[in-house]
Amino acid sequence: YDLRGRFAGPHSPHPQLHAVQRDDHIYLVTRRGEHQISAAGDRYFAPQLSPAGGHVVYQGLTRGLFVLRLEDRQTFALGQGDHPSFSQDGRFLVFDRTDDDGQQLTGGELYLTQLVHPRLRTTQLTSSADSIELYPSLSADGSRIAYLAEGVIWIAELTR
Repeated sequence: YDLRGRFAGPHSPHPQLHAVQRDDHIYLVTRRGEHQISAAGDRYFAPQLSPAGGHVVYQGLTRGLFVLRLEDRQTFALGQGDHPSFSQDGRFLVFDRTDDDGQQLTGGELYLTQLVHPRLRTTQLTSSADSIELYPSLSADGSRIAYLAEGVIWIAELTR
């Protein structure tokens, strides 16, 4: 809602298409109405439509990240992960996966999913026992990644 109390969201670069969370489920909203895209058996939240409009990512409380490819309505389970971020062109999704001891984080690595691959291919980007990488974000063209580690924002080039 905006400051005047009018409904203002969700924001979508595709006004006729967006994803919303309601009652622990995720719904895809189109011109023709809305339908549930999340399966039973979990509590889902944080849906995001890719900037290119081809994919939706959302999280399950116990089952982790899911990606719906809108072209064929196929859903892919990526496993545990947080802070998903799409590249502007919709070719990549980056996220972090953390470990904890119940009180604090003990590890964290970054992962990159190639959304243009028929089965979606996920690659581990970092592997460092002495650093916890978090909050990844891709550049518009997907050639660089920014992330937080040890209280510092790092920027790295992604090689193909």
